[in-house]
Amino acid sequence: MNAILSYLPAIEEKRIQQIWLEATYRCQIEDADTFPPQLVYQVANGYEVKGLQVALERVIPQQTSFCIHCFGVGMTGVRNPRFYIPIVKSYPLVQLQQTIWEETRLIRMGICPTYQPNEWIPRIYFPFVRVTPYQASKLYNDLKQMMTQDHIFIQQVSWVSSKATGAGQKRDFSFLS
Repeated sequence: MNAILSYLPAIEEKRIQQIWLEATYRCQIEDADTFPPQLVYQVANGYEVKGLQVALERVIPQQTSFCIHCFGVGMTGVRNPRFYIPIVKSYPLVQLQQTIWEETRLIRMGICPTYQPNEWIPRIYFPFVRVTPYQASKLYNDLKQMMTQDHIFIQQVSWVSSKATGAGQKRDFSFLS
């Protein structure tokens, strides 16, 4: 798997990780990992690496930092649920995702369809955990109580590839300001 994403600033990353660990502890969920919270713009089976690097070096430094607005908690399905923090779509966020989509259209392989601009729903996922229906309900309610409305600055984009599909690479691209 390969992804183009933004990591959150360190203070926000730590805060969200602490909320996750506290909520999973309250729900008696074992093996709850921490994770680097991230906003994912695109997931693909692969990219032509040199072309991707050139494309991101061309467009990302021209971007300016912007703020995302997060609120509450969401959950995908009941069986094997995945919890996430919803993000309100804003013009700078949508514009960045569409720019990445256009710049990578000739160099990506096996794109996940949910990342097409008209299908994309921005969110920050919590790590996957196995839970019973009771734990899922309790975890959802605990996270809902703990999450507040937040404004988080986005200042960079990264490309990461998993070790399963390549060398486990990561490359960061900073915005102009």
